[in-house]
Amino acid sequence: MKTSIRITPILWILVLLLHASLDAQGLRPVGQPLPGMQGLPVMAQTIAFFSADTAAATIHLQFRIPRTFFTFLRQAGEDFRARGEIVAELFSDNGIVVGREFRPIVISQSQGPVSSNAQDVIGALTFKAQPGSYTVSFEVRDLQSERRHFDRAIAVRIPPRTQVIQSSAPLLIESIVRPVDGGISALVPLNYGGALPFGARASFAVQTVVPDSSAAIDVRWELKGRPLEPTRDELSLTGTAWTELPGIPELHESPGESVVYHVKPSPPRFRLLIIPFPSETVEPGLYTWSAVIRAGDDSTRVEIPCPVVWNDRPMSLGRIDIAIEALRHIATEAEMDELKSLSSSKSASAFRAFWQKRSPDSTQSFNPLMTEYYRRVDEAIQRFSSTRESDGYKTDQGRIFILYGSPSVTDRKLHPDGRQTETWTYIRLKKRFVFELNDGTGMFTLTSMDQW
Repeated sequence: MKTSIRITPILWILVLLLHASLDAQGLRPVGQPLPGMQGLPVMAQTIAFFSADTAAATIHLQFRIPRTFFTFLRQAGEDFRARGEIVAELFSDNGIVVGREFRPIVISQSQGPVSSNAQDVIGALTFKAQPGSYTVSFEVRDLQSERRHFDRAIAVRIPPRTQVIQSSAPLLIESIVRPVDGGISALVPLNYGGALPFGARASFAVQTVVPDSSAAIDVRWELKGRPLEPTRDELSLTGTAWTELPGIPELHESPGESVVYHVKPSPPRFRLLIIPFPSETVEPGLYTWSAVIRAGDDSTRVEIPCPVVWNDRPMSLGRIDIAIEALRHIATEAEMDELKSLSSSKSASAFRAFWQKRSPDSTQSFNPLMTEYYRRVDEAIQRFSSTRESDGYKTDQGRIFILYGSPSVTDRKLHPDGRQTETWTYIRLKKRFVFELNDGTGMFTLTSMDQW
């Protein structure tokens, strides 16, 4: 049946956006970048854990390499293949090499270009070392293009074993602690070079060694810093929540694909503390996280920088005028008039309030609906703008794309009378939109909509 051209009710539009954002996240395999973290550079970080039977410690150099770093060449068959290698060296404080690791990298895929959600190459290299201060040299090479990445100053310190409470450096992990066979728990590190992806749920894992295994443990943590948004106030949060996993983390790695720590049984003085991080309330910015851990009369303090990053933030969110103007497709006239009448600082606050009311969880800083909406605004600007200005989000095609996403089928026709039309069909929504080229503007104008 043919109906008049009318926009779907706003609530239904938001439901569509929510489904789109959830579909984009899905069940993320280990190693696949989190939403909002695509396009990152090569990353590496170190973490050292005490061993149960010796004063030495195990140093793990965790790495994450985007597939776009490598060059894929077609092989004799249909697959494309990339070849690379990793070389890492551990230096003592006097510059002597005390450990060296080498790992080849071979990746195959069915197509040449790397998709935006392609699984990163992740893994970890292991060194055994005595107490002391060290630096790690980390090099990645793409053997087919000679492209290289160097990081020569990754610091790590192993404190000498003492008779007072000691703790490792904190490690950011996914909040989910996965059970494995035999009742052993498994931890998945976030592995983004010590940064926390905006919107990700996370905790800190801190290995603690207590001289008295019967002593009760108390944890008090603090997060301080400032969001990148200049209109936001400095953040200061504290908490005392934590859980305990008795045991020592042991690396279980599938090279190139996943890094997981199994928490293996150990003497009772070795504790692995899982301290929740309030990531759902923290906006992108530069922060410092610290914790004081007490066991009886002993205490130790750990501190670590914890930047919260939103790597592929929609570009249209960086311009408050465009961000507000793009609301024309879902906001009422009264809401648009109010937003446009405010000063720049007040309009930014009103803009946040607009989206907070439409967030699936208003207690969280990350809003998947807003993110998906402005991702589509960005694409509409890129695909449908005129040559004179970035007005693609204002066009009929831009509007339909923002509200409904990419069509299931696109059909462009040149008619005998000279007219050019483009038909977008959304099979799941049972909608069809017909656009006709306007020779005066070079834009396609919506002429009809079918609903069946």
